[in-house]
Amino acid sequence: MLLGVLETPLSKILVVSTERCGSTNFMKTLELTQNGKFWEHPIFNDFKSQIDNIGFKEFMDKSYQLSDFMGTKIVYKNNDMFIKEVIDYHDKVFLLVRNNLFEQVLSLHIANETNVYHKHTDQPVRKLNLYDLQKRVIANRKINDRLLNMVDKNSILTYENIKHILVGEKVNTQYTQIENINELNKHYKLNKEFYTYDY
Repeated sequence: MLLGVLETPLSKILVVSTERCGSTNFMKTLELTQNGKFWEHPIFNDFKSQIDNIGFKEFMDKSYQLSDFMGTKIVYKNNDMFIKEVIDYHDKVFLLVRNNLFEQVLSLHIANETNVYHKHTDQPVRKLNLYDLQKRVIANRKINDRLLNMVDKNSILTYENIKHILVGEKVNTQYTQIENINELNKHYKLNKEFYTYDY
């Protein structure tokens, strides 16, 4: 059970996900229950020269030694050349995915359009066309598949199963401020299988 895991002291934790899977609130929940802090959103590509000089493990060892971080949280966007090394380095990995890719993309669309990421907003949002919706869903599915091949199956948590235990505000759950939400909902109801991510 997840709460049992959270109550057990952990070292060198990695939280990895795509965008809008609850990773920030999950990280905050771990910080609260484990009494520690995370290294949030490091871009490992930016440290390539240092990593090439001393090696990935040595780079991470030094990063943890020079900080009081208990873990690292990254949102993976299919462009981090060190993702396998990051996953392999950590003692405990949590991969967050979202079963409902439709809602994940809608949530990201609202966040990007309003620049409001971790709290609720009712600001009106321009329409999201179906092509962009489907393109983002396909991209998220591919990233999830890639990450799933790098982690133990026991490391995988779905947003839908953990959202009720997370600290932080629950945001944008109806998506009614999107201009064409009725059209999108009709499309979703006819194509639920395409928007469902099962692993």
